[in-house]
Amino acid sequence: SGRNNVIGPGFVQTDLSVLKRFQLPKERLGRVEFRSEIFNLLNQVNFANPNNNFISPAFGRLLSARDARVVQFALRYDF
Repeated sequence: SGRNNVIGPGFVQTDLSVLKRFQLPKERLGRVEFRSEIFNLLNQVNFANPNNNFISPAFGRLLSARDARVVQFALRYDF
């Protein structure tokens, strides 16, 4: 058997980042930025590589998946 015969599943991920900057009233240089980032927006299942231990009874089986959708928010103040 040659090298790298076990091929894992494909990987598809859609990410989205949205931000909005606001100028603060009564402050000439002050700004606030609100940011939202979403990783794996469509929440597609991405399986990890199959078990590649030839002796294992689970050889070639997909036993885990990668992270599901992750959302993070940030608020930043520039002066």
